[in-house]
Amino acid sequence: MKKNENTLDRLLRWVVGVVLLLLVLFWTWGVVQIILSLLAIVMFYTSIMGFCPLYLLLHINTAKHHFALKKRGLLGSIIWIVVLFVVGAWLSIFFSKKIFVEDFVAMNSWYKQLLFDSGKNKREESIADYQLFLPVYQDFVKKYSTYHPFVLKGDSQFVEDIQDAEELLVSLESVIFSWSLGEAHKQLEDIRATFQDILKRNNISLLVVALVDFHDVMEILISASDEKDAQKILDTYSSADGKLKEVEVSLNDQNVQDIRNNLEILLQLAKDTKETELSTQAQVLKTSFIKVYLSN
Repeated sequence: MKKNENTLDRLLRWVVGVVLLLLVLFWTWGVVQIILSLLAIVMFYTSIMGFCPLYLLLHINTAKHHFALKKRGLLGSIIWIVVLFVVGAWLSIFFSKKIFVEDFVAMNSWYKQLLFDSGKNKREESIADYQLFLPVYQDFVKKYSTYHPFVLKGDSQFVEDIQDAEELLVSLESVIFSWSLGEAHKQLEDIRATFQDILKRNNISLLVVALVDFHDVMEILISASDEKDAQKILDTYSSADGKLKEVEVSLNDQNVQDIRNNLEILLQLAKDTKETELSTQAQVLKTSFIKVYLSN
């Protein structure tokens, strides 16, 4: 094969190949990914060989236009191509993770509202929430069952988890519409646990993880308060304090400070054995928590 590409042509093919490779590794999936993979291989192969079959068909020969690089210039070009790939990979990892988190948070906001209203035994609101949340979640599952951003590359359990959650969600339709909202809320909590595990495994959105972790301990405090069990509150406080400190590391605005103040008030009531006031204060604590949880 007689070479029909000059040096500049071959370098540009490497640049195009690197861009295509970045798209394949970080941004595409399915048929598009396969097509771009083949194009990247063509770019790299024709650049290495210095021969383009398409040029032969189109009677193009850039080799006629002599373009030479000194060793220093060639080395510099190679370095720039490597830099292009490294910087492109870093930006792709950063922004693909950012987009995934935004998609997750957008989807999760509908879930949190459904969880909240079902927990409050609000039938009409829960039905409306469910009808809005289900298609949003199914779109999320459809996208991320086939496309895996770099942040999820090592998570072999991710697809199974989100698909299992979808099956559970679909099965809850009749429960939410006409049966026990308490049962629906209980099963929706299982989805919350699945989401929590996904975030933890992939080191995503530490604030969300911290809020969910604090929620679990807070529910123990609320249960103890309803039972007028001051000692259990005292025993659980240390754990709740630690979980709330994890929230405060990521966010410590006025709303989070309200959670802290309400937790300390509950602790003091338990120390003073003012058992009749525990349940009311626990609900105040929960309300302040929900305000933060729904906004993040």
